[in-house]
Amino acid sequence: GQTTIPGIDYIRFLIVGSRLYAVGSFSSITNTAGGTVAAANIAYYDFLTGTWNAIGTGLNNAAYGATLAPDGKIWVYGSFTSANGVALTAYLAALDPTTNTFSTLTPAGAINAAVRAVAFGPTGIAYIGGDLTSVNAVGVTRVATRSVAGVWTAMSTLNNTVQALAVRNNVVYAGGSFTDYFAYWTGAAWAIVGGTGSTNNEVRAMYNSDDGNLYVGGTYTQIAGIAANRI
Repeated sequence: GQTTIPGIDYIRFLIVGSRLYAVGSFSSITNTAGGTVAAANIAYYDFLTGTWNAIGTGLNNAAYGATLAPDGKIWVYGSFTSANGVALTAYLAALDPTTNTFSTLTPAGAINAAVRAVAFGPTGIAYIGGDLTSVNAVGVTRVATRSVAGVWTAMSTLNNTVQALAVRNNVVYAGGSFTDYFAYWTGAAWAIVGGTGSTNNEVRAMYNSDDGNLYVGGTYTQIAGIAANRI
């Protein structure tokens, strides 16, 4: 049925199996068929029952997105500092869709600032970006990577917020408000896509499409030296 979300600022969706997960900045979801579900910044719609459902006490602040991990868990990220009261879930938490339970991804120490982007490589390696400078007691500069074994590592330095990440042909791309706005990982350092000065404003979103293309959106009018109006 049709759904309304009172007081919504923004929302993102992810389909996993027979469920549609919604994350963002909201406090309840109302089905027009009747009934309001209190849900703090995360909820799921069950296609089999036709109902919206809360997930525990939810998130204590906004979620910016949710990404399905290779192991079947959902990585939820944003500006929250607690996911259903579970310890060490500040800014990033793993949700098990089979049990509706959250767990930490940083057992040695919580992340210290907002996570704004998550991406996975083809071998299951994870990449996160945002405003963070510490992950799992490891010092980082706005971007970090996690091995399949769960080891977190810094990825050199980006000097301002990372707002988007994508992996294409085993190359990691980052976009944001850092100098030159659009970069790729060489394996040892960040390099500017198209060279210094080739992108003239922020990259805020990336989509790695099945059609073979990487779609990039933001506030720029030139990207990698090519004239383009924001996408």
